[in-house]
Amino acid sequence: MAEGAEEPERMPGGYGWACGGVVAAGVVQVVAGALMTALMFWGLYVEGSPADLNRDGELPPEIPPEALSAWMIALFGGTSLGGIVPILGGLAAYRRRRYVLAVLGAIFAVGLQALYLCPIGPVFGVWLLLLLLRAEVRDAFEDASRGVPAEDDPRAWR
Repeated sequence: MAEGAEEPERMPGGYGWACGGVVAAGVVQVVAGALMTALMFWGLYVEGSPADLNRDGELPPEIPPEALSAWMIALFGGTSLGGIVPILGGLAAYRRRRYVLAVLGAIFAVGLQALYLCPIGPVFGVWLLLLLLRAEVRDAFEDASRGVPAEDDPRAWR
């Protein structure tokens, strides 16, 4: 290192774990959402029918059971697809690219995982979000956007 050059700062402790946890939460979200969608479809269309939803007559008559069942399947399918955002956000955070996507990935990990009562997303999502709000992490993203390789980047040319 040249005389008087500033030592580049490393990422805070646990940063890689937080990024990996958000990616894992996204994978869990995709798998859980796909499984719930498949179970919902199987129960409503293979083993039964949408009319079984209103067997006890408690649904309002203006809501057709077919529309409700389609909405339920779309809801679980949508949350499954929503798991892609934490995966992409965690990878963006790990690579120190696309700061907004990294923040959105952490937020999605917190919000979507709460639907399935899964603690992985909120724990790692909040952890990554708190790390992303630190000044040295934002500076690392800015350096990466300018093309300055980080000292601890395994893909950087030496």
